[in-house]
Amino acid sequence: MKSQSDVDKQQKQRLNYLISILIKEANYKTKIPNDLKGKHYIYKCLCSLRSPKKLSKEFIKVEEEYLQERLKSFHLINISDINSLNITHPFLLKKNKIKNINNICLWKGDITKLQIDAIVNAGNSSGLGCFSPGHSCIDNQIHSSAGVRLRLECYEYMKKINGKLKDGKAMITNAYNLPCKKVIQTVGPCLEKGQQPTNKQKNALGDCYTNCLKLLLENKLYSIAFPAISTGVYGFPKKTAAKIALEKIDEFIRGLNETDIVKIKVVLNVYDDANLKVYESVIKE
Repeated sequence: MKSQSDVDKQQKQRLNYLISILIKEANYKTKIPNDLKGKHYIYKCLCSLRSPKKLSKEFIKVEEEYLQERLKSFHLINISDINSLNITHPFLLKKNKIKNINNICLWKGDITKLQIDAIVNAGNSSGLGCFSPGHSCIDNQIHSSAGVRLRLECYEYMKKINGKLKDGKAMITNAYNLPCKKVIQTVGPCLEKGQQPTNKQKNALGDCYTNCLKLLLENKLYSIAFPAISTGVYGFPKKTAAKIALEKIDEFIRGLNETDIVKIKVVLNVYDDANLKVYESVIKE
C-alpha cells in the first residue's frame, strides 16, 4: 500500500500535467504553487475558464486518475444512510399535509460526496456550468468534481436545443468522477434584488422539481438529491422556495404507482445550518 506522501507526490505530478496542458491550450500565464491544495485550486480555475473543446485521451485518463484518487480522501455518504422524514421528524406521522414522508429526506452535507442515483445541479441557461474561476456556487462545485467531460457532454446537448435551457426545464448527463450515477441539470428563475417572485416564477421553480423527477424515473433511477434551487445568487426567497420544493415533490410522488412509490427516495440537500432551519420551519408548519 502506498504511503500518503507517495500518493500526494503522484497527485502533484498528475496536477502538473493537467495544469500544463490547460495553460498551453489557452495561452495563460500563471504561477503554479508547490502545494497540493494550491495546485488543485489552479486546476479548478482553469477548468472553469475553459470552453467546451475536446481534449486528448491522455488528459482524460490523467484527470480521471487524479479525481478518483482525490475522491478516496473524502468521507462519502450513501443514500441508504440518510433517514427519511418519518424517522427524523416523527411528529409528521400525525399530520396529513406531507403525505410521502417515507420517501423524502432532509440532509445537510456536500452533495458532491453523495452516493446516489442522481444529484441535481442548479445551473444557468447556458447549461455549461459556471465560468467564474473560484466561484463557490454549486454549479462550479459539481463541474469541477466531475471533470471536463461533464461540460463537453452538456455542450453537445445544448447544441440540440439551440444553446439555451429554459427556466424549469432539465437535462440528464453522466456523472463522470462524481460518486453518483447521473447529474440532472436544471435552471431555476432568477430574481432581481428585493423582487418578490411572480406566479410565473413560482411555477417555473416548481417545474424544476417535477421535470427532474420525471427524468429520474424515465432513466429507471429512483434516488435523487436536490439543492435549494434558485435560493443563492438567483435571489428566490428561501422559505417560499422550500414550500414549493416540498409541495411539488410530494405531489409528484402521490401520482406514482405503488411499485415506484416504494422505490423512490428524494433528498432535500442543504449545505449550512441557516438553510436547514428554513426547511425545518416549513416542515413544522
